[in-house]
Amino acid sequence: MEGFFMDKYFDWFEDFVKDMERYVKEGKIRSKHKINHGIESFVDSLGSIFSSSNVGKVIIQVNP
Repeated sequence: MEGFFMDKYFDWFEDFVKDMERYVKEGKIRSKHKINHGIESFVDSLGSIFSSSNVGKVIIQVNP
C-alpha cells in the first residue's frame, strides 16, 4: 500500500480549488458516469465497480 500525507499540501489547497473550479467551468474536466435504469440493474452495477469495467460514477435511476 502506498500513500502520502496531506498536511504537506494544505498550503496549496486554496489554489487547487480555484483552478479546479475554473477547469470545470471551461469544460477541461468533466465527470464520467454511467446511468443504469431500474433496481434490477443493481447487481450488475455493483459488479462493475469491483471489476473495473466502469470508469467514473455508477448511478442507478429508479422511478417510483
